[in-house]
Amino acid sequence: MIKVVDGRRFNTETAERVACASSGGSQGDFRFFSEELFLTPKGTWFIAGEGGAASKYRERAGDMWGWGSKITPLTPDEALDWLEAHDEVDQLEKHFGDQIEDA
Repeated sequence: MIKVVDGRRFNTETAERVACASSGGSQGDFRFFSEELFLTPKGTWFIAGEGGAASKYRERAGDMWGWGSKITPLTPDEALDWLEAHDEVDQLEKHFGDQIEDA
């Protein structure tokens, strides 16, 4: 997927896919969504997400809602929070190890 957001090109083919998550269930569920966290070669984080008509990725199709997709740029802190929320410990250690301390 390639999208331009605020004058910056985000390309899932050239960025490193770091982690993925989904709402679970079937793609036939209107609430279903999936997200992939990416890191560009220039060090910019983003989420490529898609989902059904009742998900946060929905898109208007005439007078109805349908399947949609979106690229969302993230700050490094937002990427760290996303990885924590999805229990991606290995990726947290790899990309943010210097910010993690033992309890």
